[in-house]
This record gives sequence, C-alpha cells and structure tokens, in this order.
Amino acid sequence: LTGECRFTNLYWCSPFGETYKDPCDFNTCSDCNFSEAPLWYASVEAVALARDQKDDLAFATLGAGGPVVLDTGDIKTEFDAGMRLLMGVTLTDVFRLEGSYLGSFEWSGRAAVRNGDDNGQGGFGNLFAPFSNFGTPVGFLGTDFNDFASIDLASSFHSGEINLRRRLIIPRNAWPKEQVPCYAASFLMGLRYLKLDEHFGYLSNSTVPAGGSVNLANIDTSNEMFGAQIGLLSQFLLKGQGWIDFDVKGGIYQNQASMRSAYSNTDLGGGPVAAFTGTDARDRTAFLGELSLTYNRQLTTHMSCRLGYNAFWLTGVALASQNLNTDLNLLALGPAQLDHSGDLVMHGPSFGLTFAY
Repeated sequence: LTGECRFTNLYWCSPFGETYKDPCDFNTCSDCNFSEAPLWYASVEAVALARDQKDDLAFATLGAGGPVVLDTGDIKTEFDAGMRLLMGVTLTDVFRLEGSYLGSFEWSGRAAVRNGDDNGQGGFGNLFAPFSNFGTPVGFLGTDFNDFASIDLASSFHSGEINLRRRLIIPRNAWPKEQVPCYAASFLMGLRYLKLDEHFGYLSNSTVPAGGSVNLANIDTSNEMFGAQIGLLSQFLLKGQGWIDFDVKGGIYQNQASMRSAYSNTDLGGGPVAAFTGTDARDRTAFLGELSLTYNRQLTTHMSCRLGYNAFWLTGVALASQNLNTDLNLLALGPAQLDHSGDLVMHGPSFGLTFAY
C-alpha cells in the first residue's frame, strides 16, 4: 500500500492513527499514521447459494427391494440468487457495531418416475414405496405396485444478525522487526436470527386394486432460530491495494421447530378415502457454522470491491423430506411426529461493493 495509504480502508494502514497498531511494517505504511478511521461503512453483495442436504432419501424402487429410481438427490436445488447487506458504525478506536441481513434464498424442484411393467397383481406398474420398506418382505396393495411416483421440494432461508466487533491490537514489539506480518484480526460477539421453511410433497398412482389408488402426502416444516454467535476475522494484506478476508463464525440457537403433515389415500374404485392431518412442534437446539474467504480491492478513496466464496453448515433442523413418516400407521392415523435431526449445507460465491466514510 505504499503511496496509497490515503485511501479510507476498513482495517488497513492505521485507521486509528497510531503507527504501532498497524498490521504492516513501518516501511510499508509509514504514511498511514495520518489516515482517519471511517465513521461508518456499508456493503452490498449479490450472493448465490446452493442447497445440499446431507442424505438422499429414497422414495421409489423398481421392483421389491430393487434399485432406487427416485430419491431426494433427483431434485436439483442448485444456486439461487440472494443478497447480503451490512451496515457498520465506529464506536471507539477498537469497537464497531455491525448489523447485517442475508437472505431471500428460495429453492424448488420436482422429480418423477413412471413404469409400465406387469406387476403380477393384475395391473401395470412395478414401483415400490417406502411405506412397505420397498416391498421387503412384502408389498402393500394401494401404496405399492405404482405406475407413477413424484416428489417435490421448496425451501427458503433468511438470516439477520447484530454484532459488536473488537479489533485485536498486535503490538509491533510482539514480532521480530524483520518479520512484522501484514496481518490484522478482529473478533465479534452478537445475536443472530435464522429462519428455514420447507415444503415436501409425495404423490403416487397405482392401478391395483381394481380401479387404482392415489397416495398424496404434503409436509411443511418451519424452523425459527435465535441465539448467540462468536467469530474471528483474519485479514492478510497483499501488494498494491488488495487484501484477503478469512471469516469464521459459529453460533448455538434455540430452534422453535414445527411440522404439519397431511396424508390421503384415495381408492379410485369407489372405496373409502383415508385422510389425516397432524401437527407437532418442539423447542430444540441448532448450530450454524459459517466460513467465508474474500478478496478485497480498493477502487477509490471510499469504495472497494469484494469477491468471495461462502459456506454454511446448519444442523439440528426439521427438514420437510425427513418429516414424511414412512410408518404408514402413523402417517395415516397419527400422531404426527417431528424429526429435527436434519443437516444442511449451503455454499456459493458472492460479489459486491463496500463504502466507507
């Protein structure tokens, strides 16, 4: 940053006006002693995240105990565009208050399979459902021997947080003079709110018994999480006007998880319609871990650009596909039972601008 220390940078080149607090050596940032810290700063980023569920759940096999031909991995929840907004204000030489929003991510998809093989039951279609453990040891008339099966998923994610950030002061005498690193760090403590809502649908058609049957299940889950988090931001100065941020956060949250299950079995031959709707809600503990690696480059006195990659690991949540109870007795008659053991990974690139004054 030689000759460029006049830029208003969020962390580099002594924004606090004291040379010994500089993360760089004296020869590189000697002029930074005259710079001023920004009073406030804001960033606007476009973020694209892909949703990856930990396990693929099977919902149809070809034949009893046969190969899986339909599972949740067939639903492609690829990158969806969202945003991240951040606003920060300087409180003292070492403390800053930040608030940010990450969200408006919505993923959806559908997958289906059709089969017209003779099933040996007087009809066509040899797809087996999870309610009979895929026909092991025996298939169920009305839910197995299907000629069609489909699944669909919709998921949304939002996050809001407020943090107090403290810069770590690394005295120059903590390093040998010839090895003073161009490095700075800050840690944060704060509160965060997360919301994850999902819908999962299952549909199958069977030609047996006579007249056929239709199975339909719709599962809705909601996770509202609030808790505390801590984090560490490490920053590495590069040549010119660039630096790299490596940000790590982790938090524990109270998760108000709930689910709604609606199931119906319709006998198209004129038989009775079986239907049940049930709900369940519980307070559980969830965890979110976040990593991001970002390259920053200062463009003007008050503006820099950011390009990075982000990853989030969320555990202890109710995922809709995992809350479709494959015990047909419980699914059709209740009581509904919440499964909050879901794990979810979201990851993707980000690009944006930071303004500081």
